[in-house]
Amino acid sequence: MSSISYKPHLCGKVSARLKTETRRIKLTYIIWKKLHKLGWWVTKSDWERQSFSKEDIERANALLEAHEVIVSYKPGMYQKSVGKHRILRLVRECLQDITPADIRAEGLEGWGHKLIENWITLWDEINDKRGFRWADNPELFVIKFEVTEVY
Repeated sequence: MSSISYKPHLCGKVSARLKTETRRIKLTYIIWKKLHKLGWWVTKSDWERQSFSKEDIERANALLEAHEVIVSYKPGMYQKSVGKHRILRLVRECLQDITPADIRAEGLEGWGHKLIENWITLWDEINDKRGFRWADNPELFVIKFEVTEVY
């Protein structure tokens, strides 16, 4: 089974149920594949181009509400899975639309400007080399989930 990968320290927050959202530039292949098997009409070439309409996202969320979509997760690309989470909802938004509550759902702690500064630092640490800096405010997917099993 394919998995969603997190940095090791963030994977620990997922397992502890302190992280309940993840922001990704691309919708992960495993989520697309599971939704497609349930009848989501978005083709693989649409997924490769990350070409999704508002209606596509609404349909995906209807499928997520009607079916339990479970995806395993792991602490890094080449590691074994350490648990499973149920995908609850997909949201399409720009990176800088994030709120302090969203940042906490991403597993960070703190208040005020320091919380936001920590988020920006973490985001750029993970994504700057790939060309998706905070300052560029890229459009992305918010994947909301709940942990169902920890190994």
